[in-house]
Amino acid sequence: MFVFTEDLKSQTGYGVVVRNLYKALGKYMEVQCGTEFEERFIKALTKDDFILVRPFFQNPFRFNTEAQIIGHYALESTKLPERLVRECNDDRMVQVWVPSNYVKSIAVSNGIIEDKLKVIPHGYNPDIFHDYTEHFRKNENFQFLFVGGYTGKGDRKGADLIAEASRLLYGHTTQPFVVKFKINTTYGVNYTEIYQDLAAPHHILDFENYPDEKMGDIYNSADCFITASSGEAFNMTLLEAMACGLPAISPLNTGERDFATQIDYPLLEFQEVPARYTPWDNGNWFRPDIGEIKDKMNAVIKAMPVRRSYNLVGYTWDEVAKKVVECLNG
Repeated sequence: MFVFTEDLKSQTGYGVVVRNLYKALGKYMEVQCGTEFEERFIKALTKDDFILVRPFFQNPFRFNTEAQIIGHYALESTKLPERLVRECNDDRMVQVWVPSNYVKSIAVSNGIIEDKLKVIPHGYNPDIFHDYTEHFRKNENFQFLFVGGYTGKGDRKGADLIAEASRLLYGHTTQPFVVKFKINTTYGVNYTEIYQDLAAPHHILDFENYPDEKMGDIYNSADCFITASSGEAFNMTLLEAMACGLPAISPLNTGERDFATQIDYPLLEFQEVPARYTPWDNGNWFRPDIGEIKDKMNAVIKAMPVRRSYNLVGYTWDEVAKKVVECLNG
């Protein structure tokens, strides 16, 4: 049996990950959600069973059980909290799963035992994320799409950088354009600050939290996906956009390197800056350059690229689940 200890109904990025992994892994082994049934069965688990926990964010050793404990985390900063490293290296944690080779390299450089580390990527559902643009009318104005959170200027996801680049570019392109900011409000947002930082006549601010199965519509309604993140453990929204065949503007210096080097509009210039917020705040992020963002946006509008196919073999949730089974059996 494989037990998840996270709330599967959560709309956070991590909640989306574990919810999809739970569904996919259930095809290959028995799975349960421990947040709802701890008292009923966790204490009765044996050494042949597994529990997935988030070190640092939870007490990974709070369960009185013989089951094998697997750590699972995704942090984007170059420096990890000492407690996280200590918990991952504890003999009671048999494996530590991270979503990309970038996060693995950070883990090793911070002292986590390399033999424990397994790269288990995030994935996408091809039934939801695929190119079906024939169901949508062509945009009157070229539409860029940003998907992510926003907590104010200097936020890791970089919506403020995109907004500033867009303002500098507006009125100087071969075709009018708009930027749609799909803002995740799960963590709470300051709407006043968002409107001050991101609002413009050619910007669309979308705060609705859509169910998973509707997100394919959001991607397919756009002409180009754009992200200006200062650091990603994986970058699942970029993967989903690529699965829909969208041209993409994105940095390639952190977790997305594993699958996104094939995009046509990479952001290659960046400045190393101190990371913000606990638990990232002891390390650094890599902030993209506004001028390069503007230039890449302009290049996309000039090229008017059509949808294309990317090589995403190994990144469906079903393929990720098979890799999990291999790790558990190995």
